Amino acid sequence: PPPRITPSTNQPQQDEHPPEDSKPCRTLFVRNVAFEVNVNALRAEFASYGEIRTWFDLIQRRGMLFVTYYDTRAAERARAEMNKKVLVGRALDVHFSLPKDEDQEQHCDRDYNQGTVFVVVHDAKAPVSADAGRGHFEPFGDIRAIRTYKGQLHTRFIEYWDSRACIQAHDTCQDTEYLGGTLQLKFRWDFSPVSL
Repeated sequence: PPPRITPSTNQPQQDEHPPEDSKPCRTLFVRNVAFEVNVNALRAEFASYGEIRTWFDLIQRRGMLFVTYYDTRAAERARAEMNKKVLVGRALDVHFSLPKDEDQEQHCDRDYNQGTVFVVVHDAKAPVSADAGRGHFEPFGDIRAIRTYKGQLHTRFIEYWDSRACIQAHDTCQDTEYLGGTLQLKFRWDFSPVSL
């Protein structure tokens, strides 16, 4: 099936500078791929930057493909190294492929390969500090950011670099005791339109 993430309307055209508010994500949109390219070798080259979650190949029909990693850092490295790389006489054009706006308006779940969980501590005896949140959630993987939500003391957005860490944190911590209360976690879009 086609990927659930497609090129964003906010993505730059070839040779344009990316908008200042652009943010790296786990999916790359690769175009200008030569029809004659060795697909197995190309996939191996992209895989050298990190484990690939999905590979959606439209090379033979349209000269493009989507590569989705588990880890945003792998996508960043691959984009930096593979963009403009010449293969079979054509320079690859590689961009981050952000979730479409209408997708972000939908409920997020584990299948969307996002790295963010929204954490609520019901009946907490103490506020969730950044240090406490990091100490509790970092054992599942490297944390990219911890954000507050509208000044609420018992909630946090925890964003992981790797989507697998997000799933592990969600599944391990759901309904467990924390700060004298009970944790409830929900998957959220990394590019959530809500005010953080």
